[in-house]
Amino acid sequence: MYLERWLLEQAGQGLAALQLSRLKGTLEYVYRQSPFYRDAFDKAGVAPADLRSLADLARFPFTTAADLSREPYRFLCVSQSRVERVFTLYSGGTSGEPKLVFFSRPDLEAIAAYMGAAMKSVAESGGISGDGFRVYILLPDGKPQSQQRMLSKGVKTVAATPVAGDLSLNTEEQIKRIAEARPDILFGPVSRIHRMSLEASQASDLGRLGVRIVFITSEYVPPAMRQRLEGLWRAEVFTHYGMTEMGWAGGVECSAHHGLHFNEADLLLEVVDPDSGAVVAQGEEGELVLTTLNREAMPLVRYRTGDLGRLLAGSCTCGS
Repeated sequence: MYLERWLLEQAGQGLAALQLSRLKGTLEYVYRQSPFYRDAFDKAGVAPADLRSLADLARFPFTTAADLSREPYRFLCVSQSRVERVFTLYSGGTSGEPKLVFFSRPDLEAIAAYMGAAMKSVAESGGISGDGFRVYILLPDGKPQSQQRMLSKGVKTVAATPVAGDLSLNTEEQIKRIAEARPDILFGPVSRIHRMSLEASQASDLGRLGVRIVFITSEYVPPAMRQRLEGLWRAEVFTHYGMTEMGWAGGVECSAHHGLHFNEADLLLEVVDPDSGAVVAQGEEGELVLTTLNREAMPLVRYRTGDLGRLLAGSCTCGS
C-alpha cells in the first residue's frame, strides 16, 4: 500500500517512535508558544515533561469546538504574518461564533504531500498502477490554497494529473467535462457525486466514461449508496475521512473496504467515552479525539471531533 510506504518513509525509525517524538515536541511547542495551551495545561496541573509514553496523553486536557470559536487567536503559535490561510467554519453543529483554523505555508505543504500519497494509495488499491493517472476534482475553489488547489498540488507530487472540476456547472455540462477529461478517478463530496450520478444516468451510460474509481468524501456513504454508485459508474468506490481541523488529512479506504488507514505521521487518534472522556479499550466505539503532530501555526491537542468511531488494531487484509 503506497500510503504505508510513504508513512514509513516519513518515520524512518518506525511510526510509534515518530509519534512519541513528535507528540513530545508538539506539547513543548504549544506550551511555549500558545497562550491557550499554556493556561490549559497549568490549570490541569500537567506539563509537557509529564509525557513519557503515548498513553500519558490521556492526562492532558481536551480541546473543544467551543474553544476554537471563543478564543481562536490564543491558539496561534506563530505571528499572524506567518499565517498563509484562515478557514472559517460553521460546520459540525456549531452555533454562535464560527471556528477559525489557521495554517502556515509549511502546514499546507505537508498536507498537500499527504493528499498526494493518499490519492496514489487509492489508485493502487483500485488497480491503477504507475504514474500519469488523471483525477477529476469536484471541490470548492476560488480562494488561494483552496481545497481544490491543495489536492491538485498533492496529485502532482505523485506524478499524476489533476483536472479541476467546476462546481457551478449543471449535471449535463459536468458529465460533458468528465467525458472530455477521461479521468481515472472521480473525487468529490458524497451528496454531490450521488445526485449528479442519478441525474446523469437517465440520459448517459456513465460506465462508458472510463472512470475506474469513484473516490468520495465529506459525508458517510451508506452501503446501498455505495452499491448504486459502483453500478452506475462500473467503478470501485473508495471513501475518505477528514475535517478542516485536522487539515483534511485524515484517512482513506484500501481495497479491503473495512475501515480507513489514517495519517499516523501527522495525527494521533484516540477514542474516548463521549460522557466521561475516558479512553476506551481498543476496538470499542466512542468519540474520536485528534492531536496534530506536525502543525506549525495552530496545533491541536486532544481535540474532540464529535464523530464516532473505533480504532482497529492488527494487520489489514490488504497487507498493510
